[in-house]
Amino acid sequence: MVSGGIYGGNAHVLGHLFPYTHDKPNNRTFLPFYGTLYTKYRQNIGTAQDFSSPEYKTYIADIEKVLSDHHDVIVCSSHEYDIEVLKLNNNYQIISGSFLKSAQVSNTENTIYKNKAAGFIKLEILPSNQLISKVFLYDKKANEFILEQTIPLHDDEHADLSVELSLKSDYSEPEIGSKYIGGNYQASKFKQLFFGSLYRDAWTQPVEIPTLDLDTVFGGITPNKMGGGLQTISLKFKDKDGKKYAFRSVNKTPIKSLPKEFRISLVNEIAQDMTATQHPYGALFVSTLLDATEIYHGNPKLYIMPDSPKLGEFRKQFAGMFGMLETKPTQLDDLSKSYQNANKVKSTISLYKKLYNSPKNHIDTALYAKARIFDILIGDWDRHQDNWKWIGFKQDSTGTLYKPYPKDRDHVFSKMDGLFYYLANREWGIAFRENFQAKFTGVKSLTLKAHHLDRMLLSGLSKDRWLDIANDLNAQITDSVIDLANTSFPKEVQAHSGKVITEKLKQRKTGLNQAIEDYYKLISKEVDVIGTNQAEFFKVNRLSSNAVNVKMYKKNDTTEILFDRTFYPNET
Repeated sequence: MVSGGIYGGNAHVLGHLFPYTHDKPNNRTFLPFYGTLYTKYRQNIGTAQDFSSPEYKTYIADIEKVLSDHHDVIVCSSHEYDIEVLKLNNNYQIISGSFLKSAQVSNTENTIYKNKAAGFIKLEILPSNQLISKVFLYDKKANEFILEQTIPLHDDEHADLSVELSLKSDYSEPEIGSKYIGGNYQASKFKQLFFGSLYRDAWTQPVEIPTLDLDTVFGGITPNKMGGGLQTISLKFKDKDGKKYAFRSVNKTPIKSLPKEFRISLVNEIAQDMTATQHPYGALFVSTLLDATEIYHGNPKLYIMPDSPKLGEFRKQFAGMFGMLETKPTQLDDLSKSYQNANKVKSTISLYKKLYNSPKNHIDTALYAKARIFDILIGDWDRHQDNWKWIGFKQDSTGTLYKPYPKDRDHVFSKMDGLFYYLANREWGIAFRENFQAKFTGVKSLTLKAHHLDRMLLSGLSKDRWLDIANDLNAQITDSVIDLANTSFPKEVQAHSGKVITEKLKQRKTGLNQAIEDYYKLISKEVDVIGTNQAEFFKVNRLSSNAVNVKMYKKNDTTEILFDRTFYPNET
């Protein structure tokens, strides 16, 4: 990761004069000019063992990506001839490499301790759960290793960056049940001028929420591990049948979505305030809308996590947390208990592998298109590949039909007002965010995160088919369905942000077809017609109108059409 030793590219003046002492301390061959060239080579090009080599740089980048989402992690290594304790942002690295051989070591900006003497580092966990490192150096006279220094490995600097996720308000009224707020996003009028009113009223409005009963909900559920993405903390549960559930925090911690170099208090405070662009209960509204369609989805419910011993090791972090509990589509051996009696539940990456493996594996294209049209209607711009599951049903002995299961509705109905968000929402601003308004204003930014997914999975749909599906969805999401969805919000916010969202949705329905036509034109400019790892035959015909028809068949079977679309020169 980082090192002040020879593999890290650090060398003092003796290294330029005696280049071989790094590996053989007694080799004092005097090569001043060659020594400098050799040192520069190790620093900039490197052997396979040097940090500067392309292979090692890739390895370091992969580890740094993992570490960026965690703190108080100790990376232990021995790939040097020295002893070092280094600070890596909110984590630590220990190098204990001089047990048998030693070499020079220099200070770096990360160095807490360094020594080139023979020795080792021992990690210990104290009864208080504090982690310390003990440096032992070899004493030749005593012929034993002597404790030289003790270094604590715990950093409180990042503590002020954490955000309290369980916020019980001062408006608790025990006689009607305790009330809670989603998050403290109050702002002065001056702050709102720059950073908007957003959904601050919904976040700070005390709402009445029941406490989760772990013994009765879904017949009793047991926590098994933590989860979550870049913003949400979650706790995963299972019931007695093995079905899975997730309790997701209503409030968010966006610090993990920031590059590590920006994880300082001021930037974190701004990023945290951006949470108020999200409606805290938007997923509840969306669930009710989807109930009117055939699109698979979760049905989240608001709860307060109890302070219960049943939480086990998760009790300290999750007790009292305000969140949503929802089912997760679960694949079980007993199909009668599996989600929708499905044979498979796959991630998008796993789906890709299945689709590439055989043309017998395919998705319900029309249903996925309807799900994407629904995303556009509700302004959900965060539909990247990790926000989907795929529910598979075997059609015969080898083929499987996969249906989409959209999840994680954190960014529906995004509200971005104020000068800062006005600038961010320009075409030259943030490319993948879109302000939820009564009219569609930026289909490209609204769909950007799912653009590659759509181009791969929806390349066979014609414009007429897109519009037919949009009309079908519009007929399902009636004004009365939208009014009903508002009642899924806590009653305290229905007359405020709920009413505004309801009116905007009804107006967006009238412009949906035009938005879908615009999106069709956007993804039809360049189209990828993708085969599989099996042998396929492509038939391309240029028509008299200069349009081009493309068909794809199995190589030795032209009776089954795998792809059929006509492309027009004014579109593609």
